[in-house]
Amino acid sequence: GRSVKRLDAALGRVEKSFDSYVHRLSQEHLRLLGLLPITDANQLRERFDVLKRAAKDAAKKFGNERTQNVRDAVACGLENLARSGGYADATELEWALEARLNQNDLKVDYDGYELDIQLHCFQPVLGIRKGGKALKALPPALKKVPDVAILLGHFQAFKQQSARFRSALEQSSVTGRNFACTRVRTMLELPLLASMLGTLVCDRRSRRARSVDDQIRRHAKFSRSASASTCCKRSLAHRTRV
Repeated sequence: GRSVKRLDAALGRVEKSFDSYVHRLSQEHLRLLGLLPITDANQLRERFDVLKRAAKDAAKKFGNERTQNVRDAVACGLENLARSGGYADATELEWALEARLNQNDLKVDYDGYELDIQLHCFQPVLGIRKGGKALKALPPALKKVPDVAILLGHFQAFKQQSARFRSALEQSSVTGRNFACTRVRTMLELPLLASMLGTLVCDRRSRRARSVDDQIRRHAKFSRSASASTCCKRSLAHRTRV
């Protein structure tokens, strides 16, 4: 039965055709993928990407009902993967993996062109300059340059981050989720997420809540014009507990 299959998956005992079933978006195998033993961080990232990609591929292959079923299976698989990787839930897993992405170099200098990724209103913006003058568009020839292609890949990843982070914070606001200070530090390693935190109305009834402002001030590299306390007074759209 399913219980036996899940136990076997947790022990690393799966059939040879397992990967094929995952590729074909088998809902049960997507759930089981998150239960398999993890040997290293690269394998964790690979399985995370497989599950995320499965949710997108389902919309291209199936109708609305089956697509939703696959997405539900992916959500279950991600929760299983998070726990297998030592994280509390899928949200914490995703933020930890995204923090590694932000360690990449986000600037490229090539043939007189300067390219970088900046933040504006919680959205990534691709900056393009030549000779100190800003350009409106990237010359097509530059897209073939390996370093530029990598930067553009990071840019697309940041755009996807923005939507995911906003959704996760909104859900946390609805449920009144608590975040420990150690988790907030991880969140502040993500520029997009750190900038969004400043717009939340924070529950300051505990010492842990008050420490959020201190953590944000210490991360001056994110260059916000107001502290979290000031932002809390201005924004009534969101509420979360830290």
